[in-house]
Amino acid sequence: RPFWHFHPEIELVYVNKGQGKRHIGNHLSYFNNSQLLLIGANLPHTGFTDRLTTNGSETLIQFKEDFLGKDFVDLPEMQFVKSLFIKAKKGILFNVEAKKVIGPKIENLAEHEGMDRIIHFLEILKDLAHTKNYSLLNVDGFAFEIEPQDNNKIDIIFSFVNSNFKRPIPLDEIAEKVSMTVPAFCRYFKKSTNKTFTQFVNEFRIVHATKLLAENHSSI
Repeated sequence: RPFWHFHPEIELVYVNKGQGKRHIGNHLSYFNNSQLLLIGANLPHTGFTDRLTTNGSETLIQFKEDFLGKDFVDLPEMQFVKSLFIKAKKGILFNVEAKKVIGPKIENLAEHEGMDRIIHFLEILKDLAHTKNYSLLNVDGFAFEIEPQDNNKIDIIFSFVNSNFKRPIPLDEIAEKVSMTVPAFCRYFKKSTNKTFTQFVNEFRIVHATKLLAENHSSI
């Protein structure tokens, strides 16, 4: 079942026939046919496809920005791909024209092996980097800018908010969860998200309220 999570890998998602919702950072929307998404590293999101239609499938590729070495993405020839990875931190939704061209290439990637698979994947990244047929989803939302050693700390914070956002969360309570003082926690969280903890929790609540209004008959 879909669940709310984040991870250091960039994620490329193609659904050829299906229905579901896009919950990425503070963005919430729905699709009713197909979709092609690129989700940046440490950008919180939930699973997408609620139902696959006839002959429908979902193809998902996860990879780290430096999967070909730490210096590869900094080569001059990779500048467009590096720019793509930066934009992906906001969540990229590609439109119909891009889906028609790139979607089948993503599905066919599993048919290739060894170095051929890497070469064809680089061709997909090239196509994604050069297309202008896209929109950014989580423009003003949050993503985590964290060091690998901080993954566990952020995961504790995120999981705690996910379980307790319906009640007040005092700063001293959440700071204690990660063994920090309140001032140290506030500095750390602002550095990691560019938001205060209060902003983060309020935006989390707004997204949840939006989801409830869209999916059931609750009153405002």
